[in-house]
Amino acid sequence: MEKVCNACRATKPATEFYRSSRDGLQGRCKACSRVPDRDRRYYQEHRENRLAQSAAWARANPAKVAGYTAKRALRDPDHRRRYYQEHREKSLAKSAAWARANPDKANARVARRRAGVGRATPHWLTAADHASIAGKYSMAALMTKLVGVPYHVDHVVPLRGKTVSGLHVPWNLQVLRGEENMKKHARFASV
Repeated sequence: MEKVCNACRATKPATEFYRSSRDGLQGRCKACSRVPDRDRRYYQEHRENRLAQSAAWARANPAKVAGYTAKRALRDPDHRRRYYQEHREKSLAKSAAWARANPDKANARVARRRAGVGRATPHWLTAADHASIAGKYSMAALMTKLVGVPYHVDHVVPLRGKTVSGLHVPWNLQVLRGEENMKKHARFASV
C-alpha cells in the first residue's frame, strides 16, 4: 500500500508513515514529521486567520465556552477547597458510601498507604524514635480532643511527593491543624 505525503507530496510506502486513528496512517511521512518547528512556523504564518477562526467559533458556541471555563475552574485548587468546605458533609457521605460499595478498593487504598509508610520507615530507627513517632500521633489526637478541630500528623517532606520523597521518621513529622494539612497536600513546604 502506498500513500501521498501531505507535506512533500511524494508517494511513499505505508511503512514510511506513522500510525494514526483515522485511516491508520498519518498525513505526513516520517521524514516530514521530523522537521523541527513545522507546526510552530505554520501557526506563526497563519496566526491572524487562526485567531479569527477561534474567535468566530467562541461567538457561535457560547455554551461550550462556558463549559470549558467551568472545567478550568474545577482544576483550580482554591475552587476545590471552597467547594469541599461548602459541601463537607455531602462529600464525606459520598466517600463513605463509595467505601461501603467498594470495600476491596477502599481496603487496597488503605493497604497501599500503610505499605508506603512501612517502606518509608527505616530499619535503623531506635525504640526511642518509634516512641517519638507514637507521641506525635498521641499529641494530634489530644489536640483534636481539646480544641475540637481535627489535627493531623503531617510529613514535612511528603512520603510520595512529586519532586522529593521523605522518610517516616520523628524529625520529618509535625502536628498541624487538619485544614492546614489538607492545603499543604503532598507538597514539600511546612505550613
